[in-house]
Amino acid sequence: MSRRMGRRGVAGFLEEVPAAWIVITALFLFFAALYTGLNDFEKRQQNQTFADQAGLLLHDMRGYVNLTYQGQVGTFDVFKVLNLTVANITYDFHPSYGFQVVITDISSYPHAWLTQPKIVETSVPPSNLNGLKQGLVSAETTVDIWFPGAPYGEYHTADLAVEVWN
Repeated sequence: MSRRMGRRGVAGFLEEVPAAWIVITALFLFFAALYTGLNDFEKRQQNQTFADQAGLLLHDMRGYVNLTYQGQVGTFDVFKVLNLTVANITYDFHPSYGFQVVITDISSYPHAWLTQPKIVETSVPPSNLNGLKQGLVSAETTVDIWFPGAPYGEYHTADLAVEVWN
C-alpha cells in the first residue's frame, strides 16, 4: 500500500473502497430493475397477443365458409350451424389453445330450428383459472341465422360467443 503523507492528510486505497461499493450497488440495482421491467413487458405482450386470439377467432367465425349462408359474412345457414363440429374448426383454423364456440338464437320468433344453443368445444372451459398459462378470454357479437321455414325464409338474430384458454 502506498501512502502519501502531506499537510492535508493521508490518501490511499481504503478510502476509495466505500465509493466503489456504492457505484457497484447502484449498477446492480439499475440492471435488476431493467431486467424486471423488460420481463414484465414481455409477459404483458404475450398476454395481449393471447387476448387478441378470441377476437381473431370470432372475426374468422363470422366469415367461416362452413357457416355462412351464400358467403355473406355474419349470416349463418341453420343447417351448417347444426352440422358444425369441433373437427371442422380444428381442421380449418388449427388453434393452439382450447376453445368453445356457442351460437344461441335470441330472436323473438315463437318457432326456431335452433331451440338449444349450439356449443362446439375442445373441452369444457376450466373452472379453476389458476392452472392456466395465459387465462381465459371471451368475445361475442351478434349474427343472423337464415331459417328456410317461412315461404321466403326468415333471418333470426343470434349471439355468437367465443371463449379461448391456454
